[in-house]
Amino acid sequence: MGFVTTYQTVFPNNLLSKFLFRTFMKIMIPEKRPGDNVRLNVTFPQEEEFALTNINPWNYYQFMYFPFYYEEYYSKYIRFDNMPDKVYEKWKKDYERLVKKAMINSGGSIPLLKNPCNSGRINVMLEMFPNAKFIFIIRNPVIVFLSSKKFFTELLPTLWFQTMDESDLEEMIFSTFVKLLEDYQNLKPLIPPGNLIEIRFDEYENAPLEFLRNLYNQFNLQGFEHVKHAFIDYVDSLSEYKKNKYIISRELLDRIMERWRFAMDLWEYKIPENVEIK
Repeated sequence: MGFVTTYQTVFPNNLLSKFLFRTFMKIMIPEKRPGDNVRLNVTFPQEEEFALTNINPWNYYQFMYFPFYYEEYYSKYIRFDNMPDKVYEKWKKDYERLVKKAMINSGGSIPLLKNPCNSGRINVMLEMFPNAKFIFIIRNPVIVFLSSKKFFTELLPTLWFQTMDESDLEEMIFSTFVKLLEDYQNLKPLIPPGNLIEIRFDEYENAPLEFLRNLYNQFNLQGFEHVKHAFIDYVDSLSEYKKNKYIISRELLDRIMERWRFAMDLWEYKIPENVEIK
């Protein structure tokens, strides 16, 4: 979920530094993202939480380095429980500065932030950006679990200083999803009427242009017809992308259905067809 705009990774301001940094990152970054085969490039939009983690020490994505502290980091850096006022104000100031730099770097006029952490920070986002628009994409919880497990299983061992076993990793996914969804449900009434769009991922996937046109209309954004061709070109570029197919044990599927039954019922989802049960 996020705000409506254009966001790109923030690079150093010096032109030579920017060139050297991009060149280095192009060499280091894999062509596809771990876990889901989505293309990666140093110039592509990224979650700003990664950049925030490089700016100050008060960010949730530290759990990727120290995964056993994920609950503590969630409490401190998403809910901001017992966060000293001075630190809290510094965090917001750093965030706002990052958004401004991104705007200068991209040449955009409205920031679009894609940051899962903000699903549990709606109150904080509204403090900083009172007129923010929010988009919440709903996805089948079974796929959320399997996708998250695959992603973290492949990514975290390249980053962490603490080694989690499979059961610990699964528990982290189970409990974090519950916290994040509960916080979202509790905080979304704070969003002014008309400033929130909720959409199921499968509905968006089947008719992306229709969704984008409705988004422009609901949020009173101008110029859809002028940029429609760019959306069409991007959708066409994904025509050969193939989704992951998942194989799951009956025991794990039963645990997902038990722990996340509330979400399956809330959004009226069933076990997805592209999941093979063994």
